[in-house]
Amino acid sequence: MLKKITKQKKIVLSNFISLSFLQGANYILPLITLPYLVKVLGIDKFGLVMLAQSVSLFFLIAVNFGFDISGTREIAILKSQKKDISKTFWSIIIIKLALVITCSVILFIIVKSVNRFNENETIYFLSYGVVVGQSIFPDWYFMGIEKMKFVTITNVTAKVIFTILIFLFIKSEQDFYYVPIFNSFGFILAGVLGFSLALRQIKFVLPSKTLIKSLFVDSVSLFIGKFFTNFYTSTNLIILSFFTGDVLVGVYSSIEKLLTAIR
Repeated sequence: MLKKITKQKKIVLSNFISLSFLQGANYILPLITLPYLVKVLGIDKFGLVMLAQSVSLFFLIAVNFGFDISGTREIAILKSQKKDISKTFWSIIIIKLALVITCSVILFIIVKSVNRFNENETIYFLSYGVVVGQSIFPDWYFMGIEKMKFVTITNVTAKVIFTILIFLFIKSEQDFYYVPIFNSFGFILAGVLGFSLALRQIKFVLPSKTLIKSLFVDSVSLFIGKFFTNFYTSTNLIILSFFTGDVLVGVYSSIEKLLTAIR
């Protein structure tokens, strides 16, 4: 009994350290690139890039669909039942891929229909790679089996590569397209690495429609809660963009990122 408690404490401590390191990297690395990007790209191009990221954030929430909570819970409950874990894993992956396709169509329609967006439509499509990468990254699976180190290693590696690429290749205002390219590349790389690690433990099992529907329905309330929580905190930049230019959007987003990191 004592050995079991000691082992559980080690697992909790390991996950705590991994998650703390990941959260630290999520705030520190952007702070390193922030002043450089503002200086090199200029505040207007920086604002355009940040606006595209804000738009992608909403699709990111839609594709995650609350599975970072519900998916983690389901995997944790089924921890010792490998076949059931595989069914749950592939059910969630199928749902997320369906959501990616749906969101891709919605993004295309919005960008093509709204003048504010179709002026620089390429930047929005390039930024969408973040959503694609996140859709295949099974962070909920690793959290469920209490292996946060895999989430940390893959995410931090991708973010470090993104940071290095920023300093190596972005040298002038004309290079602003590289920011969403490198950012999307980092997320897709993390997604592929994480998915590959999960496949070492997961076997392909075709899930039933009943299970897929059940997992989808269970996450609806979580998705709605997360969506509206982020709605009033993340729409500021988008709303501002319709009434002002990219310069003010750049000023606002840079200050917001700085305050968020400090907080």
